[in-house]
Amino acid sequence: MSIHLLPDARPPYAPLLAPIFTPKTIPHALAVILLDWNEPWYWLGQLRERISILKSVLDSLDNDCKDTMDVVMRSWRERRTGPAVEGMTTTFMSDRNQQTPAPPPPLGQGEWDDPIGMPICIVCLNAEKTHILAREHVWTDTQFDYILQHLRTILLKHGGSLIYTSSTQASNAVLTDLIRSSLSIQSLLKKTILKAEAIQRDSIIIPPNWDTAGKIKTLDSTFDVETIGRDWEAEIVAAVQNVSSQVLAEQLTGTASAPTDLLLNFSHKIQDPDHRFASASSVTTTNDQSTKPRPNLQAFLAAQLPVLRRLEAEDAQEISSQSHPDASTTQDSHTISRREPQLPLRAAGGNGAATADATEIATPVLMNVGGVNVDVEAAVKQLRERAARDANNKLSEQQQAERANHDAGEVEDAQEGEKRLEWLAGLANRRRTGGSTPSTPQR
Repeated sequence: MSIHLLPDARPPYAPLLAPIFTPKTIPHALAVILLDWNEPWYWLGQLRERISILKSVLDSLDNDCKDTMDVVMRSWRERRTGPAVEGMTTTFMSDRNQQTPAPPPPLGQGEWDDPIGMPICIVCLNAEKTHILAREHVWTDTQFDYILQHLRTILLKHGGSLIYTSSTQASNAVLTDLIRSSLSIQSLLKKTILKAEAIQRDSIIIPPNWDTAGKIKTLDSTFDVETIGRDWEAEIVAAVQNVSSQVLAEQLTGTASAPTDLLLNFSHKIQDPDHRFASASSVTTTNDQSTKPRPNLQAFLAAQLPVLRRLEAEDAQEISSQSHPDASTTQDSHTISRREPQLPLRAAGGNGAATADATEIATPVLMNVGGVNVDVEAAVKQLRERAARDANNKLSEQQQAERANHDAGEVEDAQEGEKRLEWLAGLANRRRTGGSTPSTPQR
């Protein structure tokens, strides 16, 4: 199995996809589009970019590839390939050599109106962020259902699948089953049957060929599936033409098309909570990443060239003023130089040229550690000083412990000496009084 990742959805990267699709690889190919719940207000613009670039590449293939794509799409449309879904009248079959396939059911309104040429799957990552949006930003089911209805309407036209994933192991297992079955990879020991889920907002699963316009309207009966589907089809046609023109012109950074009514309505309904108080015009430009003009690299470098030359001239003037202090008496002596650290200069040689002492201008040795420049010499010096302090502290602790042990020994010896003196004094007292110890035998 091979996985090809597109670094960016810009049109100049479209030619990188063309060599991947051949008559042999197309029947076993699956396009996966990743979206992130950290920024759902950008999803419609991101889907337009990714689907348009994929569709433009597939439309530019030769006739053999297009014939293979027609066979693949017909097989998906007739439900003879793909995952098995619970509750369907016609079960998906992963075996393409079935001799007597069942007649395909009639297509509903909006189903498979614009097949891309291969199955697609939209994966929405970090679904646990929905709870944060609901708790901290007061999002309701209206916003979540509005996003879900747009995604399902788009996939209804292209014949794709949708899944919300989180960091849980169960979610990853369902995603694995969906990807494998979409690639017609079925286990011979255990048949995987996917169960659709359209209610729980953090675990949505919409298998291919399961959804209909009527099921989409169950979330909100006022949602116009036909109008949204028609506007999306026009959106993709315009975006594909824009991609094709930019690829032919070989523009690395082309200007995106202006936002249409579909994107404007979506951006007004689904806004970034951090910028919800912005004006309508600013929200439109910030919520649709595809409408942001990307700066040209060469134009940016050309604009920075005069700035670099001006800074170079200022540096040269500053060095000349430092080397000739008499000529710069009008300047303030307390002016702080833009170049740090300021390098001290001194005259050397008979020609009067200003040269710098190597020991004075030597800058610290800096090492980048985790994005932070660290003075190596200062760090080593601090480590040595800390090691010396620790050694002194340890030595002083050992000396204090030895002194305490010595003092305790002296006290113990003094106590034992006092006890011996008391015992000897007791013996002397007994002899003076004429007594004898109880153990002395009597004659």
